[in-house]
Amino acid sequence: MDSGKKPLLVEICMGVNCTFLGAGNLLQTILSEKDLTPYCMVRELSCFKDRCEHAYKSPIVRIDKEYFENASPEVILDALYTRIDEIKRVES
Repeated sequence: MDSGKKPLLVEICMGVNCTFLGAGNLLQTILSEKDLTPYCMVRELSCFKDRCEHAYKSPIVRIDKEYFENASPEVILDALYTRIDEIKRVES
């Protein structure tokens, strides 16, 4: 990654509902993907207060400014790798 580019900001809600419904698994899945490391900065949040409506949308992940509700590892990894492919195309 070009040193002048900001990494993708991946924020994972680790509130009670999101954690109970798989946020910990999402976090571990993202962190275990070594190809993502140079392109992503992962942060845990206590809650997306305006989004976590009593587990109806949990778990919630935000990549840059885009929210993913009822997030699954497959959807999040696909979104991240799609964005990384776009970054690589721009860099080459």
